[in-house]
Amino acid sequence: MLRQLNSKNILTLKNKLFNVCPTSCYSTKNLPDLTKDRYKVQRKNYAVPSEKDVAFFENLLQPHNVLKDINETQGYNVDWLGSLRGFSSVVIRPKTTQEISSILKYCNDNNLAVCPQGGNTGLVGGSVPVFDEVVISTTRMNEIESIDEYSSKGTNLNMI
Repeated sequence: MLRQLNSKNILTLKNKLFNVCPTSCYSTKNLPDLTKDRYKVQRKNYAVPSEKDVAFFENLLQPHNVLKDINETQGYNVDWLGSLRGFSSVVIRPKTTQEISSILKYCNDNNLAVCPQGGNTGLVGGSVPVFDEVVISTTRMNEIESIDEYSSKGTNLNMI
């Protein structure tokens, strides 16, 4: 069943399960304060994602896997509980480990901060950007490629 869910369906399911307003209906009244303002966090000397960076990501991943619209990025900027908020302007959704490797190399070479994000379900805000980091969503990485029979890495609940 999980393989059939895409990131939009996951956010919708999350909101239905916890009776939370869908991310697209957040208004400035409902949104939590920016985490950087609430906790007075200092931004390090990282570059701000530019159109050149977005073009690189779109070329690598296809444009529909690079989210830039605030209505699409909002759910990646707010934590599961709706208490923390970043302001990332770009969310990228790679499918393969090779794409992840290329993205991380590019970001490192161009001094871009990244925020890796799985299901954005952590309860301590570790997967929510604080500033304008590039969010790397792993929601498209939903296939098991191999299983280590000795350590059981890659097993899922149905296999236990």
